[in-house]
Amino acid sequence: MSFSFSSRPAAGLDELRAQWQRYHAYLAEHAGRFPPGARALVTEGWYHDPSDPRCPHEARLVALAIAEESAGAGAGAAPGTVTVTLRLLGVDEDRILELRYREVSRYRLELTAGNDGHREWLYDELRVTDAGRVVHEIEWAGAAATASWRLEAADVEFTWTPAA
Repeated sequence: MSFSFSSRPAAGLDELRAQWQRYHAYLAEHAGRFPPGARALVTEGWYHDPSDPRCPHEARLVALAIAEESAGAGAGAAPGTVTVTLRLLGVDEDRILELRYREVSRYRLELTAGNDGHREWLYDELRVTDAGRVVHEIEWAGAAATASWRLEAADVEFTWTPAA
């Protein structure tokens, strides 16, 4: 079963709270169905806690890399797999957060008002498909929404390192 938490801001604070509660109930109910890396994110309290420096909320984009790794070389080589790596500067600017999506089957990256860049990671939503793949939707914003991303992958791995 897939869930769709409305990523768009609610009309009022009460509706936003209700959506947040439904999303967290979904995560609690389906946590065991997520692949291991995504499961770690949805079950760790720090991931959705803006006071924790590992939380991506308000982080800024440093780099996005899309790579295709082929199973071999030459004309008869097997098709490759797509990997997407997202690097963020944490909100305290003291660490680099990295999300690595492996075996990506779909992605959509939309930039609607990018004159000032992506600005900040506003919020995100992790879901699991009936086939056990992770879907990650990310909203970026400054004074207004700037970008919306959606990735579907076998899993997502999170790491962080001190900023140089």
